[in-house]
Amino acid sequence: MNNYRISPQNRFSERAEFYKASRPSYSDEIHEIFDSLHLSDMSIVADIGAGTGVFSKMLLERGYYVYSIEPNKHMLIELKEELKKYSKSIVINTCAEDTSLSDKSVDLITAAQSFHWFTPYKFKKECNRILKKDGKILITWNVINENTPIMQDIKKCMKSFNNDFHSFNGGIQLEKIHYCIPTAKRLTYNHNLFYDKNKFRKRWLSSSFSPLKNSNEYYSFIQKLDAIFDYYSHNKMVIVENQTLVYIGTLFD
Repeated sequence: MNNYRISPQNRFSERAEFYKASRPSYSDEIHEIFDSLHLSDMSIVADIGAGTGVFSKMLLERGYYVYSIEPNKHMLIELKEELKKYSKSIVINTCAEDTSLSDKSVDLITAAQSFHWFTPYKFKKECNRILKKDGKILITWNVINENTPIMQDIKKCMKSFNNDFHSFNGGIQLEKIHYCIPTAKRLTYNHNLFYDKNKFRKRWLSSSFSPLKNSNEYYSFIQKLDAIFDYYSHNKMVIVENQTLVYIGTLFD
C-alpha cells in the first residue's frame, strides 16, 4: 500500500487523461442560476481551477467571455484542447490565489470541483481584487451518495490502496465556504451518473488517491474496480447516485 502525497497543484499531473475522459458535467438545472444573474454576452467569468474545462465549457456555451485558470500543466493541455473552438475562451496557467486578471474586471467567479484545493484567505483576497462591485462567487461540486452499496465498496477499494483516502466529498468544508462567501445560498440538484466499464475505470483512476500508471499496484486496482463493476452492473452499465451542489453569494455580508 502507498500514500500518494502530492501538492494540490501537481496531484492530477498524471491523471489528466482519465479526468477528461470520465469526469461528469453538472446538472442542467444549474442554468437556472445563470439565468437569475442576468449576465450578458459581454459578461466576464473567471473559472478558477478549471481542470479539463468541464464547467468552463458550460459557461462558454452560454456566450460569456471565460478566463479558465488552471495551475497544473498536464490539465492545461487537455483544457486548451477542449476549449480551442470557443472564441471567447482565454486559458491562463496560474493559480486561484494569483489569477493575473485585472482589478475589478470580472462579473462572476466560479470554481467547479476545485474550491477545496484553494487557500481560503488568499483566494478571498484575490476575489475581492478582481470582482466587479456586486459580483458573485459560485462554487459547485458533484456530490456522490457514499452510503450506497456500490460506493461503500469503491471506498473500501480506494482505502485499501491509499491510507490517506477517507471520502470523496471530504473537501466540502462549510467553515471555508462561509468564510469566502458569507452570503452563500445552498442549492442542490439531482444528477445521477451512468458508467460503462471503461468510463467507470477511468472515473476512479482520475482520483488523486488512486495508484499511478507506474505503480506496482495499478493493475491490481483496475482488477478490483472491474470486479465491483461486474457485481453491480445491469445491461453493462452502473448508476452512481449523485447531486450537483452549489453555493452562490457575495464576498461580504
